[in-house]
Amino acid sequence: MAGDTTFVQNLLKNIHPRVKWDTRDLRMYLLSNKNFVEPFMTGAYDKYLKLNNQPKGKATYNEVIAYLIAYMKKFGKEAI
Repeated sequence: MAGDTTFVQNLLKNIHPRVKWDTRDLRMYLLSNKNFVEPFMTGAYDKYLKLNNQPKGKATYNEVIAYLIAYMKKFGKEAI
């Protein structure tokens, strides 16, 4: 499904506007806080996670953070 451009185009057309705004804001934040050390640290951290039984590496960490943010948005900071 990853190579299915029709699927991706349809998904992008139907995505909620708030998700588009959040994605744009995240991209702008990341671009404005870019530094030369980050790619090396990200790669090292990814390898560290993979060596410690996290087959997806940093992707696993990113998934957990996304779930935590969604939970916090739904139930508030106090619920964490």
